[in-house]
Amino acid sequence: RKQLKMERTAFMATLSNKRIPVQQPIENDVKMKPSKSSNRKKRTQTQDRHKRFVKWIIEKFPHVMNDSNDEGGKHILDVASGKGETAARLSMCHQIKVMMIEPRLSNVEATYKSKVLSKLPIKWQQRMEAHLVEDPDFISNKIQSLVSHIYMCFTDDTVANSIYLQ
Repeated sequence: RKQLKMERTAFMATLSNKRIPVQQPIENDVKMKPSKSSNRKKRTQTQDRHKRFVKWIIEKFPHVMNDSNDEGGKHILDVASGKGETAARLSMCHQIKVMMIEPRLSNVEATYKSKVLSKLPIKWQQRMEAHLVEDPDFISNKIQSLVSHIYMCFTDDTVANSIYLQ
């Protein structure tokens, strides 16, 4: 396998007229594990993707903010919603109705408490604590009123036959 790599490298060097030294294979070559810093960098890049996506939705579709609060207003359709972090951010932080379509069960309330709440500004966290002192079920009630979850795969047939999506 290494011999094939070396041959390919040498061939590519002749094509590009660059001289690349061909290394001889090393006996007992040990593959190095990626460093923790590279893993940490990847995590931080993907860690706030939901936050950035929600910000993009709000910027590109500002009319959803106004229409979502009306009775029968617009919804955000979150297909393949996973654990529901995007739905939790849209519903709890921006009071936007969200319809999640996911074939697996997800607990939006637990996701909000574990992933979203701790990353909110301190001011918002304090407001949430005040709401929870008044009503311990505040988060649960808010999510139930703004998030609906349809447990199905999103295919052409299911869309055509679903009474929820019509």
